Amino acid sequence: MSALVLLLMVAEVEVLAPSEVAFGKAFELTVIRRWSSGLDPEPWQDALLRPLAVKLVDRQQGERAGVVQETLRFHAYAFERSAVVLAGVTFTAHAADGTERSDTADPKNIIVESSLDGAAPGPVELPGGPVEVPFRWSRWTIEFIGVLAGVGACLWLLRRARRGRRAAASRQSADVRALRRLAAASSLKAAPFYVAVSDAVRDYISERFEVHAPEMTTQEFLASPAVSGAIGEQRRDGLGEFLFHCDHVKFGRLPTTAADREIASTAAERFIHDATIGVSTEVAR
Repeated sequence: MSALVLLLMVAEVEVLAPSEVAFGKAFELTVIRRWSSGLDPEPWQDALLRPLAVKLVDRQQGERAGVVQETLRFHAYAFERSAVVLAGVTFTAHAADGTERSDTADPKNIIVESSLDGAAPGPVELPGGPVEVPFRWSRWTIEFIGVLAGVGACLWLLRRARRGRRAAASRQSADVRALRRLAAASSLKAAPFYVAVSDAVRDYISERFEVHAPEMTTQEFLASPAVSGAIGEQRRDGLGEFLFHCDHVKFGRLPTTAADREIASTAAERFIHDATIGVSTEVAR
């Protein structure tokens, strides 16, 4: 195709619309596209008329003197307040060799007036049938993200509160169980008493501070970094004296009396109370 022939080819677009319309009321809008018969026009897209909502009511096409004219008549609706700016509609047609011709219609500023009659106010008469109302992606996206963020924050706070309640219940139940075991051991004598008391203290530490060492000896248990980190060195030293005393009695190396057992039971209870209060204070900080 020669450059002269291409130069003579045309691709034009024109948009006809009133300058003032009523909110939500149908008004006629016409799009006229013209192109040389040797060109291939791009398909029409209603989205080119956004932010107006449109319904195609008539389409006519004819050719005269080598120029094809397509007339599209729409019922258009404005759902904006005060004014609508219709950007210039662009029309492109392609030649067989890949070159193209294009044109852009002048933009339209359309004043949107209330559809209510001041003398006899009533509801706006919206058009019947389905109408594609342009979606405000930016506004709805922001609102949707905001809702998701709010829901996520509420779920996170609820989950955190539940974890806190479960942790508090777990701490309390560990303390209560240990003290109950100590109370039950008070009726035992000699070695069985010290076995029950030392086991109650060791199990309490394992459960309360998540130190898993059921098979450790007393020396290994006290040397564990987890125990030192959980109860502190000062409490660990006092706990060591208590547990070694229990071991001596359990293995028959040390005689014991009822008064000794009462002192041991009181020491075990004091350790549990002190450990609970100490950790609660550190958590509060």
